[in-house]
Amino acid sequence: MISPEYLAAFALTLSVEVAVGFALGLRSLPEIGAVGAAQLITHPLLYAGALALGASYSLPSCLLMEAGAVVVEAAVLRYALPYKRFPEMLLVSLMMNLASFLAGAALFWRAAA
Repeated sequence: MISPEYLAAFALTLSVEVAVGFALGLRSLPEIGAVGAAQLITHPLLYAGALALGASYSLPSCLLMEAGAVVVEAAVLRYALPYKRFPEMLLVSLMMNLASFLAGAALFWRAAA
């Protein structure tokens, strides 16, 4: 069963990363689809990783998992969009993930306060 919390986290991530990708030039339907596909691959893995770590989940472990997501998403984007260069997709992925990480962190810290 997919939890409402997971769906909210996925919706936030997807909306932020699509918006950032769009702002950085990924505007065609295949490009937007590639951003969505990248999220479908990495988001469940990161969410499951955070849950599995439980009390051991920390900022360093989060950043390590996010770094992995950046590389995987860049590879997915490059595979889906062969006319794009990997270094460019790595930078786009980094910007998308930074934005969604900060959006999630702002909401989490606000909810925790």
